[in-house]
Amino acid sequence: MYASVGIAVFYLQDKYLLHPSKLSTDFMYKFGVDFKEVNIPINEIDTINLLQFLPKGDTVPKGVVIYFHDANDNVSMYESNVNVFIKNGYEVWMPDYPGFGKSSGKPSELKLNEQAFQVKRLADKKFLPEQIVVYGQKFGAGVAASLASSTSIKLLILENPFYSIPDLYSSKLLIYPWNSMSNYKFPIGENINEISAPVKIIFTDEQSANSSSSKKLSKKINDKNKFVTTSNSAYESVITQLLKD
Repeated sequence: MYASVGIAVFYLQDKYLLHPSKLSTDFMYKFGVDFKEVNIPINEIDTINLLQFLPKGDTVPKGVVIYFHDANDNVSMYESNVNVFIKNGYEVWMPDYPGFGKSSGKPSELKLNEQAFQVKRLADKKFLPEQIVVYGQKFGAGVAASLASSTSIKLLILENPFYSIPDLYSSKLLIYPWNSMSNYKFPIGENINEISAPVKIIFTDEQSANSSSSKKLSKKINDKNKFVTTSNSAYESVITQLLKD
């Protein structure tokens, strides 16, 4: 029974973790804010579809927020998430993961990290490191932390993050060796030690805030980092303050 369940969860783990929604390449996005759509070819198979949400009018942006969303649907689901950053004068660049939206290819941790770096390279052509904020929401927190650990940025913000993917699985099925079984690792807790920029960890979900992962992450807090628990209604004011700090 142990082996049978273990084999099943091993092969089904990506379906538990990732919930992509594909879009045709001719799909027309309709957003309530100004945006540009950029396709970044990686190779013959993989292409990153990147949405660049822009401040209103001729406003000169203060910088850019590279936003890695959760592992559900595609960028069209997350438009409302960009409003607080636009109000604060930032562009928001939101890539879709391989197999999500219009992005092509099959996802893997290596591929997600490499493609995140490609988006950062594009941002470096327009913005200085002290103008670049990296934001990761839930699953996207793993991608964001990995990118921030290997490049220079102004600030890293993680929303409802986990300590690592194996740690996340272990909280559900403790009896399996997830450090060996997990296809994805994203060791946020370990990566924080490698990040030179300030790290702000936000919990808007009470269950996530009280999880074993959050308690492990809270131990990583030092003088330059911050751990915040907030309600959804106070979220915008918290983000505004973090961008000003």
